[in-house]
Amino acid sequence: MKRSLFFPVALGFVLSGMIAILLTDIGKHDFAAYWSASYLLLHGQNPYDPEQMTAVQQSLENVNFEPTETVINAWNPPWLLIVLLPVAALPFEIGAFIWMWFNIALIGICTYYCLKLAGQTGAG
Repeated sequence: MKRSLFFPVALGFVLSGMIAILLTDIGKHDFAAYWSASYLLLHGQNPYDPEQMTAVQQSLENVNFEPTETVINAWNPPWLLIVLLPVAALPFEIGAFIWMWFNIALIGICTYYCLKLAGQTGAG
């Protein structure tokens, strides 16, 4: 009899949401670079312009920058910014939470499928 995946999937969503809530500040500093570059692209501006990136990043609340640090550049190809456009359409705090939750959920899904491929059925 095939086991239902409803409970593990629901538990995974709840746990990843709880972890994302508890880890509110982890990853925001790095995510600020990707979010601000995608934000600029979304608004028709140059995501590789240091002045524009600095202005957007300095407007973010709850992101601690060092006094000597002016901008965190996103040195990635433009297609990555297109992947991040849905998150850039949201306010930074909500986008950071969703991005963290998505990454935690993705790690859980990959772990499940790796264990399944390795022959771990969970039957004991």
